[in-house]
Amino acid sequence: MPEDFTEGYSGPQFDVQAYWDSLSAKDQDKVFTKSGAAAIRAGADINQVVNSKRGMSDAAQAFTRMGTTQRSKTMQYYYGQSKQAVKGKPRIARLSVPEIIKRTQGDQQRRVEMLYRYGYIRSVRPGVLPAEVRDVVADTARARHQALFEEFSEIVPKIDPTLPVEHITKAGRVRFVEKKQLMYVSGGHTAECADEIAAAVKQIRAEHANAELSAPKSFFPPQNQKQLLEWLANAKDEAQNDPDFLERTNNNGWLLQKRVVDPQGNRQFLEMIIQEQSSKERDSWRYATVFPRYGDNVRRITVEGELVDAPWKGD
Repeated sequence: MPEDFTEGYSGPQFDVQAYWDSLSAKDQDKVFTKSGAAAIRAGADINQVVNSKRGMSDAAQAFTRMGTTQRSKTMQYYYGQSKQAVKGKPRIARLSVPEIIKRTQGDQQRRVEMLYRYGYIRSVRPGVLPAEVRDVVADTARARHQALFEEFSEIVPKIDPTLPVEHITKAGRVRFVEKKQLMYVSGGHTAECADEIAAAVKQIRAEHANAELSAPKSFFPPQNQKQLLEWLANAKDEAQNDPDFLERTNNNGWLLQKRVVDPQGNRQFLEMIIQEQSSKERDSWRYATVFPRYGDNVRRITVEGELVDAPWKGD
């Protein structure tokens, strides 16, 4: 697959899109790697994803040389840089596909933006605003998710419908791992849990200034707990049956996201993780967590420990 998009090719034609469509989701992950398949499903150019691996020395490398050398015009095309201005020098450190996927777990908007920024989406002309890029690749991305949706539909009858009530309503202890300078907290996504967790995080940071949360923590808008759980029981079913976004997690679970509106009229981008459990159980899959990624009156604790608003981002 030519790296330079200006090169001509007169040999036999191979339809990579048709090949992708012919594969099951598992085979897509196997042939293109899990991170490569995730990028392709987001709308990345298949040839660019494949070619980028040629510039990586190992699967965990954060940057790729493909697209940064004098020989490649990919980054010049996307950044509008003069070839003479960077002759003989790398144009830009190009993030690898695995690194982009790692940094954008569960954030499809940012994933598309980063894939475009680093030259993996070539169906859109240079200099287009992120929202326009997402609109252009939306249909392609949806179509490329078809095999993944089909695979997920096979496990839907096996999902235990029980909500992880305790996980949602009760915050676990904030655990600090000094060697990593990271804080971990499990559970607690109601509005009442926000101040409790924020205070615990603040106390640890008072003693360890460089400590950070392992991931941002978000909380539902203030509302009656019973009403929240009743609404979530229906909202999760809606997300399960027709998710706006779907992908595999690193431990072979499932991440689902859905735009929903709660009884108070708050728009929320709901996220849930479904994990496999003991095969002895009648229902072999369960909800591990359900929380709002962002939305009206949603709050979030950042990795730096600040309790901030996480407002609705729109479509």
